[in-house]
Amino acid sequence: MSSASERPTRKFEQNYPQPTPQDGDILVKLACSPIQPSDFLNTRGGFPSTTFPRISGRDFAGTVVSESPLQGKRVHGTSGRSLSFTVDGAHAEYVVVLADAVVEIPSALTMKQASVLGTPWSTAWLALTSARAKKGRDVVQLAMSGLIAVKVITTGRGGKYDVDATVHPNFEPLKDLNGGNGVDVAIDTTGDPGPIKVMIKQLAVGGRVVVITTGSASGSTETAIEADFEILYRKQQSIIGCNSVDMNRA
Repeated sequence: MSSASERPTRKFEQNYPQPTPQDGDILVKLACSPIQPSDFLNTRGGFPSTTFPRISGRDFAGTVVSESPLQGKRVHGTSGRSLSFTVDGAHAEYVVVLADAVVEIPSALTMKQASVLGTPWSTAWLALTSARAKKGRDVVQLAMSGLIAVKVITTGRGGKYDVDATVHPNFEPLKDLNGGNGVDVAIDTTGDPGPIKVMIKQLAVGGRVVVITTGSASGSTETAIEADFEILYRKQQSIIGCNSVDMNRA
């Protein structure tokens, strides 16, 4: 079996024996396994729990080829704290996973489409759940696409509008959200302490900032966030860390 193995400082292709499923496992012949930002970070030794050498690949889609009720079915899945960290992941031809850690792919989705859902969608769900986001309320997303992009979405209704951070570096339009009360929930996907610091100032009473990554994912070494404790406690605000790597399957 061909695979992309990794150590913290180098990558190489290598042939490995085809893995053998144990009791409770299934063997999946892989069709797709995307490279997520956390995969890239993992190859650089960014997760203390990872043992090397290790085949990376958290998310996957493929066909079950071992004997089981799912044999011949198209399935997809994602990692918790083990796959690609302490056991070999899906950047290979085959992967062994727990039988109850996959779901069948709906007929409307291709293998490629299903393969990319795991980490992004589970992280989004965890972030919104951790933030106690309510349907119909405005949620702010800090995103990075060359420049900081400030997006406002309404839970349950999709996109609403964007804030141009180059025109409004302090995100002033956000004060008008939720009936003029400000930001209930902000989800940071940049890991950049600068805009997070600005966003905290726009939080409403009881507002929450959820952080799902650090600057180390993009090569930055800056991880410290400044916050005014007096404002945090007087306005009952929260800064919440959300780590999908530490998620166990349901």
